[in-house]
Amino acid sequence: MRILQICNKSPYPAKEGGPIAMNAVAESLLQSGHEIKILALNTPKYHVDENAADASYKERTHIEWCAVDTSFSAKQAFMCLLKNKSYHVARFYHPEVEKKLQAILCACRYDVVILETIYMSDYIPVIRQYSQAKIVLRAHNVENRVWHRVARRTANIVKRAYLSVLARQLKQYEKKMLPAFDAVWAISDKDARILQSYGNNHVYTLPFALPIEHCGRLEPMKSDSLFSIGSMDWEPNREGLNWFLHKVWPLIHAAYPQLVFRMAGRNMPPEFYQYQSSGLQVVGEVPDALEFMKQNDVLIVPLMSGSGIRIKIIEAMSIAKLVITTSIGAEGLDVEHQKQVLVADTPQQFLQAVRYVMQHTDDCEQIRRQAQQYVCDNHDYKVVNGVLSQLLARLA
Repeated sequence: MRILQICNKSPYPAKEGGPIAMNAVAESLLQSGHEIKILALNTPKYHVDENAADASYKERTHIEWCAVDTSFSAKQAFMCLLKNKSYHVARFYHPEVEKKLQAILCACRYDVVILETIYMSDYIPVIRQYSQAKIVLRAHNVENRVWHRVARRTANIVKRAYLSVLARQLKQYEKKMLPAFDAVWAISDKDARILQSYGNNHVYTLPFALPIEHCGRLEPMKSDSLFSIGSMDWEPNREGLNWFLHKVWPLIHAAYPQLVFRMAGRNMPPEFYQYQSSGLQVVGEVPDALEFMKQNDVLIVPLMSGSGIRIKIIEAMSIAKLVITTSIGAEGLDVEHQKQVLVADTPQQFLQAVRYVMQHTDDCEQIRRQAQQYVCDNHDYKVVNGVLSQLLARLA
């Protein structure tokens, strides 16, 4: 098949959750023998130097970028509020993108067009006008759930009210647009059930895929370093880590002063650097996220908002890293407490989880082994490519 993939940010370089997930779909399509082309927005928040991009990647994916300023605009936000339109979606629509998309569709016939995230849905009319392709939504999250959860946890009353309005508008938009797709590929079974309730009967689960190179190999765990990694310009990541630093780390440090907690990620908030003492190390952006994970022991994912799945958790499990996360962090994964991960939702539960790691070495080895096997069974490219072939056959 000839497939066009339209992305709200560049899948190259794949350095954070969204681009990693989009790149995984592209890689699955290529491994399955399909011809693909990528049209990606090039935004200030995730800017790509097109000239410096890897030549082989450009050749394999025929990627084109379109520069779009998605930065916050008070004027645009206010106009969307007045018109009861989703500002989250409006930020990603631009006439230049539509113009480039029209040219791409007129130059070549595509069998399938994949829109990465609901935010790209405003381009459906131009796709329908210039192509007979089936249109698929690749849903990374149930987006409105992310923002409803963020709003509930926002202390500032005015900001909470505004975020609640944005979440409501986004939910209205998702419910309105979902029936316009020929199929929806959710990233987890839980998201698939929710999205199906929005009025589309062609909702299926396409798991996130990654290469599993060493399933069954466990390196010794020293249990002397906790770490976190994630893009800090995503509100749920920043919110969760801020909560952990204020509420949880003081308890852990008091109980285990020898432990080190290393924080890595793009766009680390400046205020986080004030914590760089008492066992805390602010690493910031790292050149190789997987290598950073290999160098540390226990991944902490203190997520209080969000939807979909946490790709960094799957990556960590794939290399047999022990993961301590919240119930929301574990959402979308068929994992259980003390089987594949450790689940903690309160400061005391996080402390108990760390104590479990320190005192139950053999049990933790078994958890790591089961976590890695779970990823091998459910997220290896060989497994996901088979699911993808079935989904494309349904469209055909």
